[in-house]
Amino acid sequence: MEAVRTTEGHVGRLEPSSLWARDGGYRETPAPHYFMPDACNGIFTTLRDVVFCVPMRYEDRRQSIIVADAVENELAHISGIIERIEERPGRGNRINWTVQCRDAENVPFRASFFVVTPHHKQLLKIGSRFVFQAKPKWFHGLCYLSQPALLSSQDMGRLVPIYRKIGKYGSARIWQAVQSVTRSVTEEQLYHLFPKALWRMPTALNLPTLWEAFHRMHTPSDLDAVADAVDTLRVFELGESIVAQKQVVRTDVKGDQAELSEVRAALLRSIFPFTLSPSQLAAEASIRASLASTVPANILIQGGVGSGKSAVAYLAALTQAKGGLDGKRLAILVAPTTILADQLHERLQDMAKHLDVFIVRGQSGKKFDWPERGVVVGTHGLVGPNTPWDRVGLVVFDEEHRFGADTKNIPASVNRILMSATPIPGTIAAIRFGGMQILRLESNPMGRQVECVALEKSKSREAVQAVRSTVEAGGKAILVYGSIALEALPPLGETVFIQSPDFGEDQAVRVDNPIDHRQALVAAQSFPEAARIRFLRLNKAFNPAKWWANNAPGGLFGFPVWGMDPTQNHRLYALEQHHFVHQVEDKTVVRSTDQILRLCRSGFVDSVQLFRESQIRRGVDLDKAMPYWRAGFGDKVGVLHGQLSESEKQEILGRFASGESPVLLSTTIVEVGVDIDGVDTIVVANADRMGVASLVQLRGRVGRRGKPGRCFFIGDDDAESLERLNRIAHETDDERLAEMDFMERGFGSVKDDIQSGHALRLFQLPRDYDWLQRVVPLLERSDVSTH
Repeated sequence: MEAVRTTEGHVGRLEPSSLWARDGGYRETPAPHYFMPDACNGIFTTLRDVVFCVPMRYEDRRQSIIVADAVENELAHISGIIERIEERPGRGNRINWTVQCRDAENVPFRASFFVVTPHHKQLLKIGSRFVFQAKPKWFHGLCYLSQPALLSSQDMGRLVPIYRKIGKYGSARIWQAVQSVTRSVTEEQLYHLFPKALWRMPTALNLPTLWEAFHRMHTPSDLDAVADAVDTLRVFELGESIVAQKQVVRTDVKGDQAELSEVRAALLRSIFPFTLSPSQLAAEASIRASLASTVPANILIQGGVGSGKSAVAYLAALTQAKGGLDGKRLAILVAPTTILADQLHERLQDMAKHLDVFIVRGQSGKKFDWPERGVVVGTHGLVGPNTPWDRVGLVVFDEEHRFGADTKNIPASVNRILMSATPIPGTIAAIRFGGMQILRLESNPMGRQVECVALEKSKSREAVQAVRSTVEAGGKAILVYGSIALEALPPLGETVFIQSPDFGEDQAVRVDNPIDHRQALVAAQSFPEAARIRFLRLNKAFNPAKWWANNAPGGLFGFPVWGMDPTQNHRLYALEQHHFVHQVEDKTVVRSTDQILRLCRSGFVDSVQLFRESQIRRGVDLDKAMPYWRAGFGDKVGVLHGQLSESEKQEILGRFASGESPVLLSTTIVEVGVDIDGVDTIVVANADRMGVASLVQLRGRVGRRGKPGRCFFIGDDDAESLERLNRIAHETDDERLAEMDFMERGFGSVKDDIQSGHALRLFQLPRDYDWLQRVVPLLERSDVSTH
C-alpha cells in the first residue's frame, strides 16, 4: 500500500484504522487543524474544496502507441521523431506548419499546426522526439494529427486527471495544488471533515475508505478504481446531508402548548356536516397529543386530494385557539393562493360561527387587527417579522409543496403542521431523517372515481370530445395550460443532439453551433438519413460483451459510440474503446453495463446535450389555445390566470361555479384552491412539461363529492414522455407518488434552504437512487447526531 508523508513528517498509511480503538469505538481526538499549502492560494480556500474537486475526465498516458494501433477520432498518444518541417502561409497573418514524423516502427505520419506559438518554434526541431497527443484522421492512407499537444517522456506513464478551470487557473496548475494537499494532509485531518457516523460507511458498502478514495482520485491506477473513489465521496456527501437533516431537530426548546379535553374536542368535531373518517379521527387525536406536549409539534399530514386534510387542519387550528397556554391562543392557516385562502376562511367561518373564537381573513401587505385568540387565514405574507409571535402557537401550511423553506422557517417554539399530497423532497428528507412526524390520511375516504388517461397530442380529440360531452350533460370542465407564455428551455451548448420520432428508435442527429432550439430542430430534420446516429441504451437489456463481439472493433459502430444512461436521458455519452474494455492480468476484459454506467456517472466520459422534439415544440400556451376553445364553446369559456386581479378571479370562478361559463381555461393556478362541485372533466395540456406534484393536484380537481370524473394528461408524441405520464396517471398510492416526485426533483438542501433540485455536488437523483437506498439503512442503525 502506498505511503504518504504527512506534515508532521511521519509516514501515514492509506487506511483509516488509526482512527478507531481496538474495542471498535472511536478514538476521542480533537479535530486537527489543517493549513492550506501556498500552492493552493487563489484556487482552494478549504480542505473540503479540495476533497470535492473531482476531475472532469482522465487522459490515459500510461503508454504511447504506434500509428497502426491508433483509432480514428479517439485520443491517441503516438511517439515519433521529427524528420521535416514545412511552413506555409495561413489565414490572416498566421503561418501553418506541417511536421513530417515517423513512429517507433518507422511508419510516417504528419502533425499539422494551424496556430504556431513561440513555444512551438522553440520545441519543434528536426530530430526532436515527442509523444504527440491528438485524435488521428486518415487521408489517402496517411495518419494526420491536427494541432497535437507535445508531451515528453516525463508526461507519460500514468492516468492524468483533467480538472475544470477554476478562475484563471487551468488543469495543470490545479493538479499541482491538489498534489500539494495529498502530500501534506493527514488521515485525521481528512476524516474530521465529516461526522463520525460516516467514517466506517465505505467499508460496509464495499467501497474504498475516504483516505484511499482521496488519493486514488488524483493519482489513479485505473478508471474503475477512480469510479469507486467517486462513489465513496458521493456516499460521504449524501451521508453528511442526512446527518444535517437529523441535526435540524431542536430538542432544547419548549413548545407552545395547547390542551383540550375530550369533551371540548368532541364539540369541535361536531361542527362538520359529515362524520370524520377513521384516519381523520386518528390524525386529530395525534395532533391534539402533540400540541399538549412540551416538544414543539413538527407534523406532516399527507393525503391525496379529497382525503380531508382541511378538516384536520381546522381542528388543529381551533384546538390551539381554544386551548392555547401562556397566551398562545392564535393559529395561522397559510394557503398558497388568495383563492384558496378565501375558501378556507369562508368555510371555517361558517362552521365555527357558534364557537367563541374569531376567524379572521388576514390580508398580506395590508393592516388588520390580529385578534387575541382565534384563527387567522391568509397567504404566506402573514408569516414574517411582523407576526405577533408572542400570541401565535401554531402555523399550518396548506399545500406545503408550494412554499419555499424560508417561508416555513418559523420560531422554534411554535408548533408547525404541513399538509400535502406530494411533499417536497426536503420535507421527505426531514420525515425520514429529521424526526418530523407523519400522519397519513386515507386516500379515498369518499370513494372517489377518477378515470385518468395519458394521451399523445395526435390523439387529443378524445379529450376534446369528453369536454363537449361534459358540457352537453350540464357538467363543468377545466382546461389547463402550463403557463400564459412558454418558459425558456435550458441553454444550448456548442453541440447538441436532437431526437425525433421521425428518426426511428434510438436515433438522433448531431447539430453543431446551433443558433437556437428551433433552428437546431429544423436543421436536424433537414439532414439526410445517413446523418442519424444510433445510440445505445445502457439498461438491463444491454449486453456489452455480446455487443463488443458483434460490433467492435471494426464493426458497424465507429468510435466514439454514443450511449444513454436511463437515469440521465437528457445527455448522450461519448464512449471510446477503453470505456468498453480494460486490461486485467494481461487479458482484455469487456466491462459490464454497471461498470460502464459507473464511468459515465463519475463524470469521466464526455457527454453532449440531448433535446427531444417534444421539448422544443412543447405545444401551445394559454394565449394561443384560447381562440381554439372559444371557437368551439363560445361564451361558455372563462379564462383564469395569475395576472388577473382578485376581483376578476372571483368573478370568473363565480360564473364557473354557477354553470354560466362551464368551461374554465386556466393556467396551473387551479392546481390548488378550485374546489367546486360538478367538475367532471379536466384536460391538462403539455402535461409532459409538468412535475408529479402538479399533475396529482390537477387530477384531484375532478371526482370530488363522490361524483365520477375524467382526467386527461396530454403529452407530445414521444414514447418516453408518454410512459412517464402513464405511470403517474395509473398510480393512486400517495406515498409512491411522493417518491416519484422525490426522484424527479432531488434531495434539496438543509443548509441553503433549497427545496427542489439537489444542492449536492456529486450525489444526484434519480441517477444515484441506489446509493440512497443503501446508505439510509446504515445511518438509521447508527447514531447520526454526533460529529
